[in-house]
Amino acid sequence: ADPRLRTLVTLGSPFKAEAHRDWLRDIDIVCVRNVAYDPKQADALRRMGKTVWLYASGPTPPYPTPVIDFPGLAARIIPWMCWKLRAPGFLYWSVNFWTKDPYRDPMNTPWGQHGNGLLFYPGPDGPVPSIRLALLRDGVDDYDYLSLLADEVARVSGAPNPSQDVRDRLAEARAALAIDKRLVASAGTYTQDPERLLAEGARLAELI
Repeated sequence: ADPRLRTLVTLGSPFKAEAHRDWLRDIDIVCVRNVAYDPKQADALRRMGKTVWLYASGPTPPYPTPVIDFPGLAARIIPWMCWKLRAPGFLYWSVNFWTKDPYRDPMNTPWGQHGNGLLFYPGPDGPVPSIRLALLRDGVDDYDYLSLLADEVARVSGAPNPSQDVRDRLAEARAALAIDKRLVASAGTYTQDPERLLAEGARLAELI
């Protein structure tokens, strides 16, 4: 009815993009569950004109998700992973799902993970954000750093006759934007060292 409205579907299992070409004809955004993400299939979707997003719903390690049972790094690394995998959006199935008192019993789904779909708690004056939500927010801030740095690289790259120092900094910035595989290698492979992540975030700020 309105071509400005973008349509989205999720794919939760391994798939072959070409096999779904007709089915995906009117879909703009294909949101792939992180456990099913395949770089080759994601590229095939992009060649079909689709935007590819990521989503997390009940994955088990090594795939990250912002639940209580996982280290805090699993929440913060998700936006870095989105950048690395060229997924400009991230879907999480719920932020306020509870069936009983979530402070006393956060096991709210049959998936054996505490706080799944629960990033806000109920409070007397409104929603109470979780530490996991704050970590995910910090990861989004990191994503913004990556975006700002990419803009700066594009701007500086157009300058005539750059000095050697500028060329060196541009090379360093481009390497940072590629995200070292020791930080994020795939949808299920990423550093377990929070200090490495914090150091890389600081480096992005310095490069900007």
